[in-house]
Amino acid sequence: MNTTKTIMFVETPHAKFGAHWDHEPTPSPPRRGATLRAPIAGSPPGRSAGVGRFMERLNDHEVEHWSLEPTIGSERGRLARTFGMNSETRGRTARAPVRRFTESRVSQVFHQIWKGLFVLQVAVVCLAASDDEDLSSKVNRYMEKLAKAGQFSGSILIARDGEVLVSQGYSLANREHEIPNTPQTKFRLGSLTKQFTAMSILLLQEDGKLSVRDPVCRHVPDCPEAWKPITIHHLLTHSSGIPGFTEFPDNEQFERLPTTVTNTVNRFRDKPLEFDPGSRFKYSNSGYVLLGYIIERASGQSYESFLRERIFKPLRMENSGYDHPWMVLRHRASGYAKRDGQLANCVYFEMDTPHAAGALYSTVEDLLVWNQALDRNRFVSKKSLEAMFTPEKGGYGYGWVIRQRFGRKCAEHGGGISGFSTFIERYPLDKVVVIVLSNYQFAVSGQIAHHLAGVVFGEPVP
Repeated sequence: MNTTKTIMFVETPHAKFGAHWDHEPTPSPPRRGATLRAPIAGSPPGRSAGVGRFMERLNDHEVEHWSLEPTIGSERGRLARTFGMNSETRGRTARAPVRRFTESRVSQVFHQIWKGLFVLQVAVVCLAASDDEDLSSKVNRYMEKLAKAGQFSGSILIARDGEVLVSQGYSLANREHEIPNTPQTKFRLGSLTKQFTAMSILLLQEDGKLSVRDPVCRHVPDCPEAWKPITIHHLLTHSSGIPGFTEFPDNEQFERLPTTVTNTVNRFRDKPLEFDPGSRFKYSNSGYVLLGYIIERASGQSYESFLRERIFKPLRMENSGYDHPWMVLRHRASGYAKRDGQLANCVYFEMDTPHAAGALYSTVEDLLVWNQALDRNRFVSKKSLEAMFTPEKGGYGYGWVIRQRFGRKCAEHGGGISGFSTFIERYPLDKVVVIVLSNYQFAVSGQIAHHLAGVVFGEPVP
């Protein structure tokens, strides 16, 4: 007597590609009328089997005849069409004429199914790769055009869902020695430093050493009377009213000389406030230098040491730090400006002056690590991180500007310092980040970052 088995094609929540056994067959011949299920794959690990293995199992039991039973539906009731010798089947099934399938025919059916699914999978992968290649080509053409026009020199990085889509250097890190820019080139960040200063304040708040609602006078000895209404929150959001020292007419002479953060604070501590604290927004580097001063007093460490131990080391941001001009720093880009319309070396700049408002250096790759740490909330509580990205007056949070771009929430910031222009855009809901670091002081890095983000979101290339 010939043994007959029913082969069922079953939709499962795991269905994707492949096939699996509903149960492992025993060495003994199966019961008469037993059912083997072969759903389309994606099955739990350990239950997958190729078509060849499936057929080998059947051959082991010398099964000569088959009935094919596709099943459709849910647990509430499966409808089935059965083709087999026996019209008496499990559950409600329709009686149908007999249709015999030999082993070779069943094997052909499985082969065609697998072949079709494989082709579909390859097509999907190729389509995704084509999309990324198309984006990369568009970005590269745009950036090459800017570089050839003398409008950009530096490195860029674009990532989505943690995957790097583009990471590329353009033009030269050092024009005198013709050293090209790469994703590992180190650039001065300018005001991108402020987001690290803001995170340092939040870390100290979590340590219980200060609160963003503290009056600054709690942390500043011999505090000026005018500063008594000012809180740390006001400094973080540029709403303190303290005038910016970078706007003082004598500022250039101080930028060329070594100094201390205390000396810089003394330059603006006795200046009258420009408005009542909290009443309006005005960008002020003085506020962030004062935050650096508070970080040092509250932590008992230098600003540089605090960042290295609490942020850079934990994240293994080995290519980021405080930029001292005297330090021999591998892969550091030289900064350039324009003089009489011609490219020139930038003016010498001591980084003691910008301090917590703009003294750091980094690479596009390290800034991607930093961005991912923010996505995963590596450092502070959810409440603290939400405060960082909550827009206050002027749309400014803590070290970030919060706004809408391309109909999406965007957190961004730019930086400009002697010889360098930088910008970062984060689209947290889309898991997209665009980083632009340039060693041309005159590069419009913000506009470039907007255009690159537009390419990611399907906007036409400028």
